[in-house]
Amino acid sequence: MKKIFNIIVVVTGLFIVSCDDRQPANSDENEATTSGAYKISVTAQSYGFDSNNNAVAVGEDIQGPLVTTYIIAVLLDSLDQPQKDEMITFSAKVSGSDIGRFDTSTPKTNNDGLAVVQFSDGNVAAFDNGTTPTYEGVEVTALYTKGGTDFEASVRFGVFDTSAVELWPYQLNLSTNTNAIKLDDGITKAELSARINSRQYGNPISNVE
Repeated sequence: MKKIFNIIVVVTGLFIVSCDDRQPANSDENEATTSGAYKISVTAQSYGFDSNNNAVAVGEDIQGPLVTTYIIAVLLDSLDQPQKDEMITFSAKVSGSDIGRFDTSTPKTNNDGLAVVQFSDGNVAAFDNGTTPTYEGVEVTALYTKGGTDFEASVRFGVFDTSAVELWPYQLNLSTNTNAIKLDDGITKAELSARINSRQYGNPISNVE
C-alpha cells in the first residue's frame, strides 16, 4: 500500500559553504550553485512510519519500501525571493549510473520556491564506505535551466542494506569543555555536546527524533 503524507518545510535561510570534494554520507547535506540571478539548494530527509502510519524522521534510508527519502529543492533569485512555477529536474545516480526512481522527476516550484519529490530505491542498496577515497552512495541532483544557463545543486545520502552493514545501535559521544566544576552556586559551568554516529563507519546522523 502506498503511503502519502504532506511535508511542511519552513525555509529560514540559505547557507552557501565551500568544502572539499569528499563529503560524509548524511541525510541533509547540500550544495548550492549560484550564478547570475538565481540560487538553488537541495536537502534530503528520510522517513519511516510508526504503528499508526505516521511519518517519523529517521537517520538513514534503508533498502526496500519501509523507508523513503524526500528531496527538497529551493529556488531563489538574487534578492532571495522564491521563484514560483519554475520546473526543476531531478536525477539520482550512483558512481555515474542511474538508480531508483522519483514519483515525479520534473515538478514545479510552489509559492515558497520549493519543489519536493519522493525517491524510491527500487530495492537497490547504495551506501558510502567511509574507509575508501571514493563515494559509493546516492547523489541526487536538482537542475534548473533559464535562458540557456544551468543552475544545479546536489545532495548525497546512503541506501543501506542492513544485512551487510551494522547501523544500530548508534554511537552516542559526549564531550565537555572542562573536567571539573566547583560548588559555587552556578558561577563555574560545564558545556556539554553530544554527537550521534552510525555504528559501522562513524558517519554523523542528523534529523533523528
